[in-house]
Amino acid sequence: EKQWLRDQKFSLIQEDEMCKRYVPKGCRAVFFMPHCENFMYNNLIHCNQADDALSRLCIIGNSFVHYDECTMSTKKRRNIKELLGVLDRSREVPFPVFAK
Repeated sequence: EKQWLRDQKFSLIQEDEMCKRYVPKGCRAVFFMPHCENFMYNNLIHCNQADDALSRLCIIGNSFVHYDECTMSTKKRRNIKELLGVLDRSREVPFPVFAK
């Protein structure tokens, strides 16, 4: 899988940054994050708040709307405030359901 991505000109992150990765101007990034904890999405969004960096990334992963609907406690919501703060500025596209 990693070799195929390299062959397609993708750069791979070599060390665990806890999703604290900034996407610089002139670049675009796809983050493959299925089943990641909500704090990891929050970290990624926090690092990309400036200079319209959020528009340069695509996240394949869990539903932010689901996090909004399932996170009830004020303390837990405070811990993912950046994630919840982009709900109105992001677009969520579910994967299609394939028949057997």
